[in-house]
Amino acid sequence: MFLTVTLNTGVDRVLLIEELLLGSPVRARKEVICVGGKGLDVSVALRGLGLPTVGLSFLAGKNGQLLEEIISAYGIQPATIWVGGETRVSYVIAEAKHRRVSHIQVGELEISAGQLKEMLDRFQDELRAARFAVLSGSIPPCLSPDFYAQLIGMARTAGVPALLDSRGEYARRVLDCPPEILKQNWDEFNQTFGFQTHSLDELLAAARQAQAAYGLPALVVTCGADGILAVRLGVSYRVSVPPQEAVNAAGAGDAASAGLVWRLSEGDSWEDALKWCGAVSAAATLTEATGEVVKAEAERLYPQVQVATITVP
Repeated sequence: MFLTVTLNTGVDRVLLIEELLLGSPVRARKEVICVGGKGLDVSVALRGLGLPTVGLSFLAGKNGQLLEEIISAYGIQPATIWVGGETRVSYVIAEAKHRRVSHIQVGELEISAGQLKEMLDRFQDELRAARFAVLSGSIPPCLSPDFYAQLIGMARTAGVPALLDSRGEYARRVLDCPPEILKQNWDEFNQTFGFQTHSLDELLAAARQAQAAYGLPALVVTCGADGILAVRLGVSYRVSVPPQEAVNAAGAGDAASAGLVWRLSEGDSWEDALKWCGAVSAAATLTEATGEVVKAEAERLYPQVQVATITVP
């Protein structure tokens, strides 16, 4: 199975609207209540692809109870550590006219030392059956920012490849002992590594520099409508994804993670895995719920995705 870890869980309340006009009444076409928290969104996408997944997460309060019900309905196996405080609610405003998504969040977890140990013990147990571990999102303020580094070390000891999708200090703390894949979006990459890139060529050059400086096995950067860049030792890839009339783009990056680890775990080449990564990510923008994927849509889009291989001199 695929193991996902979500330290900062949430319930997404997606409001599908035409356009947000500040100071004016706005009527939503629909409200969709769905999974929030990047790791669990990866599990949602994996289930859409028909794959088994365990969602290891901290949950709290009534929102946590609701979230566990939602993930169970997808067929995700919940591995829940119940803590204090309240699982976040993210109000996701999806504007059709501008094809953009905004988030407003409220709620915070309170985690004790005993609950933290329970998380580590459960992670160790779940690694025994994991094909890939996907660690995603922010870290609650009550935890050390090097918590992901600890989990990645445990996965490496267990012989399980790991993908980390996080930003800033959380990502910088793992650079001395990096995961097999570090994945970020364009803004997160700039924030983490201190670059100011404004074009794909600038981003690719900066990503190559970061990959070489820290010896990252693989660095993947999602770029929204501009596709995906991936950098490994001596080779880079540019993934071009056909434009979509997005319904809800939230979770598309998490779906990209799902597509990538799925195909790499099947033994695909990086070129083929990235092609599926782009197709699954694009398919996720066509659904109303965050991170949700219809496999048939990903299969339809797959032939339209282009992967250019760029060899570094």
